[in-house]
Amino acid sequence: MRCADEAREAGQYPTAVSHYSQVLEVDAENSEAYLRRAQVHRLQKNHQSALSDVNRALRIDSKNAEALLLKGEVFEGMRSYKDASDTYRRALATHPGHRDLENALNRVQSKQKAIENPFCAADTMDRLRASSTTKAFMEDAAFVSKLEELRAEPNKLMRHMEDERIVTALAVLMNINFPTPGIYIQYLYTTLLTQSKE
Repeated sequence: MRCADEAREAGQYPTAVSHYSQVLEVDAENSEAYLRRAQVHRLQKNHQSALSDVNRALRIDSKNAEALLLKGEVFEGMRSYKDASDTYRRALATHPGHRDLENALNRVQSKQKAIENPFCAADTMDRLRASSTTKAFMEDAAFVSKLEELRAEPNKLMRHMEDERIVTALAVLMNINFPTPGIYIQYLYTTLLTQSKE
């Protein structure tokens, strides 16, 4: 297993995977080999293989905190934030107070919140100040006040949709590039209307 670890540390991921696989051919119950191979798959962004290996490691040792943390991280890499959050919560039930698991849960909850309300992400104000599209808006106290309201109460978004600056800021935060705010308003209105009917 030492050769596999050395290859992983050297960034020789295919070689590391091969060595871990050889270890597992000899000892199919080696949860550590599955876990380390899963880590390599994750580094390669091969999420399905990473998830498969971490699940095998957990079948052998279901309470392994490192494996539970890695499983959550794999879900995060897949942008399956709910699955990641659920994994971290279940892991914390077994390992209360585990700092890495707590930090991971906080991190993924922030990501979930940012998806639900792009205005509440920690870097919202910085991103809007940095964008050439919205930089001037950020000098207007009334505009910043609207942003603060939306950070606290995202359900008030429709009330502010008449302000093209809000629409433009939302487009910047969601990395959407529409040629004119009017097209974006039409798109967003249709999207929100569809979601409200579900």
